[in-house]
Amino acid sequence: MALRPRGRPQPGAPAQGAGGRAVSLRERCARLLEALGRRFGIEGLAFDERGLCALAFDRRMTVYLAADTRLGGMVLFATLGEFEPAERPDLLLAMLRGNFMWRVTEGATLAVDPEKDVALLVQCLSPQGLEADQLEARLEGFVNAALSWAERLQRPPAGAPERAGLAGMMLRV
Repeated sequence: MALRPRGRPQPGAPAQGAGGRAVSLRERCARLLEALGRRFGIEGLAFDERGLCALAFDRRMTVYLAADTRLGGMVLFATLGEFEPAERPDLLLAMLRGNFMWRVTEGATLAVDPEKDVALLVQCLSPQGLEADQLEARLEGFVNAALSWAERLQRPPAGAPERAGLAGMMLRV
């Protein structure tokens, strides 16, 4: 038996728009994205033909947004970098710990794409009652978490020898 709080629609259920017309999840997400674009000074911000919107931050991180009817929300995801779990068990453990109660991921989940050997940060937000300013705040937290984990992926494992740099590669004659 599934329990649902009273007065709340099922995830992905149509909301009522102007004139009592049902508004689909995709339409709610599209309106929210357009409002976010206005906050960023990007008129006409919208999903592309594949249903994605890519936002680049500081030329260091690209975050993709998509309306996902299966999950009933707007999904944010970012590629953090190449990652082979077998080569970095220390980092895999750190990612699992980071997922615990979402304390260090701003509510997002760290994952590994098994087909591409890349680490990802993923979060699903319910557009129900979400305003553009709230989405902006959630997006900022997501970007900060993604940047932090992407940087962590680039660090060598603990105890690994440091690179010598150019000076260490030079030969004296």
